[in-house]
Amino acid sequence: MGDKMRHPGRLLPGVALAALLLAGHGAHGGVVEQVPVPALEAPAIYPGSAPGEMRSWVQLVWDPVARELTRQSYTVLDPIPALDLELQWRPDDPAAAISGPLSGRGTLLFRKRGAPSYDPSADIAQYRGMFVDGRPEGLGQFLDFTGYAYDGEWRGGVMEGKGRLSLPNGDEYVGMFKSGQRDGQGVYIDATGTLYDGRFANGLREGEGVFVPAIGEAYRALWLRGDEVAGSRELVPDSALGFPRLIQAQAEELPGLRVGLIAERRPHNFDLDIEPMSYTSKSDGARLDIFPDDQRLMDVWRNGAPIQMTDEEERNFDSLSMGFTPSFLGYYERYEPLSLVFELENTTTDTVAVVGGVLEVADSVRDPEPAVQLRRDYGQECGNDIWFRPDFFLDNFGWGPAENAKVSFAFGNSDGSASSRTVDKDIGTLATSTKVDLSAELEALGVNTALIASEDFACTDRTDKRLCLGELRRSGRYGELGNVVTLNDSVIEAYVGGTLNYEWRAPDGAINQKSSPFNTVLQLGHLASGAECGEGGEIIPLRHDPFSLKLDEKNYRIAIPFSGEVTPGFTTRWRIELKADETSAHDFQLVLVLADGRRVPSRPVHLTYFNPPVRDIPPELMGY
Repeated sequence: MGDKMRHPGRLLPGVALAALLLAGHGAHGGVVEQVPVPALEAPAIYPGSAPGEMRSWVQLVWDPVARELTRQSYTVLDPIPALDLELQWRPDDPAAAISGPLSGRGTLLFRKRGAPSYDPSADIAQYRGMFVDGRPEGLGQFLDFTGYAYDGEWRGGVMEGKGRLSLPNGDEYVGMFKSGQRDGQGVYIDATGTLYDGRFANGLREGEGVFVPAIGEAYRALWLRGDEVAGSRELVPDSALGFPRLIQAQAEELPGLRVGLIAERRPHNFDLDIEPMSYTSKSDGARLDIFPDDQRLMDVWRNGAPIQMTDEEERNFDSLSMGFTPSFLGYYERYEPLSLVFELENTTTDTVAVVGGVLEVADSVRDPEPAVQLRRDYGQECGNDIWFRPDFFLDNFGWGPAENAKVSFAFGNSDGSASSRTVDKDIGTLATSTKVDLSAELEALGVNTALIASEDFACTDRTDKRLCLGELRRSGRYGELGNVVTLNDSVIEAYVGGTLNYEWRAPDGAINQKSSPFNTVLQLGHLASGAECGEGGEIIPLRHDPFSLKLDEKNYRIAIPFSGEVTPGFTTRWRIELKADETSAHDFQLVLVLADGRRVPSRPVHLTYFNPPVRDIPPELMGY
């Protein structure tokens, strides 16, 4: 909770002893890497730690309307101007990328100056969220490459309001902020599970608060500028706590020794998502929840967000020659093992020798929940294709099928000002990918599909889009959709909005129902042909040597063979990687084994591991 002395520690020749103590705990299959301990709250960029300056720069931007590169001059608050970092702005809506102070939602990258744009290691930090007049405002997420992260409210470019702050050493604060500092009511939980629930002022404990150690008695006390006021302590029984108490192996209490766990995270490249997906965590004191650090993935997979690919994703994955997976998930190579850092804090007066560790897994269960996306069907931009695409594709990147699937939808304008009657269409079982053809539904609404599939529409003056759209709507080709078809450059389109409803079966046999919204576009003809084709590069997967978690198995152990020592008053940390063959959920504790046979357990962990199946989508289901 206060600053801790930390150093790298020294390795011991204790592998043979570790093997003896850990015999029978299973093959490990991985490696343990000793890593340096970062200074607390020492990210490269810390909004509010220095006076910021408004800064302008010129950036090349792709204009999706004009279909050409343009130069835009942007202005934004640079929180650490002394670092002289290169700035890159990636708006969520490229069409709204206008010069001037940044406004709207997007991602601001802070990068090493002069580094290649394709080099993810050059990303020092990023802010993803809302901007107003060049300053972060409203909800936003900040992440520094050290693992320092904030997700919450911003005012005038600094953290202010309610938010969650994660520090590089695994400590976490959830509560109120003011002028970039912890200020107001909040809960601080360190990496071992020790918890403080109370008031803060200017980043320090101030006023009344409850302190709950990982092992030991909880108490209420008064605090002044971060220090406990002498004589103010009052014990608090567990029954009076407003949150669950950390459960550990109480029979082997080791005062002064604590194991902390940190899920390493790193900035993402939100342009192409080419970086490996990392994991993040949230804590309530009783356990540490670790899950994918990809809000887009979690929203679509678990949180009921619309399932259609975004315009940006479609642009990034619009050519098979680029070697891209046509999915909101990005490349399969993104899904690498969980990088888990564990540390041993020694506040005793003796040097502690560690001779190994054990991952004690209470339960590992496959997760068959479907991960469904909707993908548009495009006409070829190279050649003389008619661009009649009355269909879209549904892809399931989960390990279980979506059963009794059905789409309920209506055709309409993008702003919802007009729409057709609602239509239901059965899909059946969606195990991998399927094409949903709406030709019959279009014909039932009076659309002349035979005509628009074989003949382009000729306008009196195709340079006059307003006149052309009027002629198109009066042509009779589109029946009841005559008032909702629109022109996107030279492409005739109609919007489709609705829900995909399906059932999926949990490992225990329970049937779950899910309804996912979508809003997509059908191509129903065109006025002119498309553009030229291009070619791109190849993604090379990274190599790792992780420890393997099992599937559908309970109460097993994985030996973590390593050795080291931690001197009094210091903390030493190590890194391992964990993987599973499928998307799955795992409950485990890490137990460190000391040279004298004592065991030091971590707090319980619940891991949601995402590893989508690699599937070859048949050419007829690609839509390109």
